[in-house]
Amino acid sequence: IWFFEKNTEFIVFSKKALQEGLSKHNVPASRLHQFPLLLSEKFDVPYPQEQIISIKEKLGIPKDKKIVLIVGGGEGLKNALSIVKAFIKKKSGSFLIVVCGKNRALRHSLEYLIQFSNFKNIKILGFVSFIPDLMNIADCVITKCGASTPMEALSLRKPVIISTYIRGQELGNMLYIKQNKLGWYIPKPNAIVEKIEEIFSDDKYLEEIRGHIKKMNIRNGLNDIADFIWNL
Repeated sequence: IWFFEKNTEFIVFSKKALQEGLSKHNVPASRLHQFPLLLSEKFDVPYPQEQIISIKEKLGIPKDKKIVLIVGGGEGLKNALSIVKAFIKKKSGSFLIVVCGKNRALRHSLEYLIQFSNFKNIKILGFVSFIPDLMNIADCVITKCGASTPMEALSLRKPVIISTYIRGQELGNMLYIKQNKLGWYIPKPNAIVEKIEEIFSDDKYLEEIRGHIKKMNIRNGLNDIADFIWNL
């Protein structure tokens, strides 16, 4: 559908999308323009260690634990409750930060679950304006596969676990992460916990994934895209 109207200029973010526009949809090469994904400038540079420690102190996050951020946009992650249940069942030593967004039902369900289970390694948040802070202190991010959140995490060199994606429009995002070894697509909550335990128990493995992310040289396309539109 995006390539249906040919008499326009297209900005795409990957070689795969560029090739599909050319070969499958017969878009003229002169109308296809590849740029890095447009992100907020707040994700351009990872925080220094001193700032990470300061944020953990401010939020009451333990300094000696690996941090897992569970986030899924304004409505929270669809299967966040099942994922948290799996962490509780496993008696995981990781510390969870769950952003519920505007999803009050999810937040109330999580709060009840935590109270009932007496699980301590978790912080539940509603709609927040400091996602860059949370991503910077996280060691791994569990999310859905809309383009923005995974790329924000990868821009900060955080491995990502994709727990769900929309068939069709988000398939390419998931394949980009999986095929380039930047993270994993794991739909089952128990398997997510097992993968977290695996990567957190092996610093060499975690650094290997971070190395794959670094080699991709992911950067913000904001300024390039703005210049292109201005000069069009």
